[in-house]
Amino acid sequence: MIEISDTSFDLLKSSNYTLSIRLIPSGFCFAVSDKEMNLLYFASCEDSFPADNEVVTKPFGQVYLCVDSNTYTLIPNPVYQPEQQEQYWNLNFGSLSPMEKLQADNVRLTDIVNLFSYPVYDQRLMELKKKFPSVRLIHRQSVQLCLATMRNKQSNNRQFFIHILNASFDVICMEKGRVILANTYDYHNEDEFLYFVLNIFEQLKLDPHTVEVIVGGSPAGREKELLLKYLRNVQDDSQPIMKPLSEPFLKQLDILNKQYTLINIPFAIN
Repeated sequence: MIEISDTSFDLLKSSNYTLSIRLIPSGFCFAVSDKEMNLLYFASCEDSFPADNEVVTKPFGQVYLCVDSNTYTLIPNPVYQPEQQEQYWNLNFGSLSPMEKLQADNVRLTDIVNLFSYPVYDQRLMELKKKFPSVRLIHRQSVQLCLATMRNKQSNNRQFFIHILNASFDVICMEKGRVILANTYDYHNEDEFLYFVLNIFEQLKLDPHTVEVIVGGSPAGREKELLLKYLRNVQDDSQPIMKPLSEPFLKQLDILNKQYTLINIPFAIN
């Protein structure tokens, strides 16, 4: 188990903290932040839910769970009607599976509702809901949309964000604080990854010489190297975490940058 803690972290104040949780293939990740959204604690553990961990036995002010489903659809907020969730879903994906349930995020700083599905009977999810009855589910792409919007409003350039996952990647194209495209693509090898990215550039008529391409997440191989052969302005996501980190966390940036979606959940919540 990996644990990183700030010196100011005090479990006696847990009711004033926010606990963010993410399921990963090998176990769980946790992040605790204060009311000012400063990161105070991070842990990554293998296998089963660590019910005996001193941190997760405490009461928290808010508890969020990051949902990593690749199935979601974005709806303009002015036309979104909660009672029509299933109709929106059916138009894009067909009938909802009895094993799934729909949830909607009103994405902060945008005029977008992210409608996504999650597995109702997932054992780890059921365990977390039992432990934290008030847990709120937040989709991964909702967090990334909020962060991309926040960062793009500080820039006058068109930006293309890529977040690489295990066998899939998220993309967000932004211009003048407005979302042009947000989607997730499955890929089996590096060539397929490159094909999808270049195809998006062609469809959106993006200039490969001027568009700023920001790559984050966990590249499995030569993804960035291949992009550099065709796109001029490719760079690593050098500032994925929105608040300055204290010294203990700065020593573990490689680990934290891969989990920046989890750490930044509080920024995306209205």
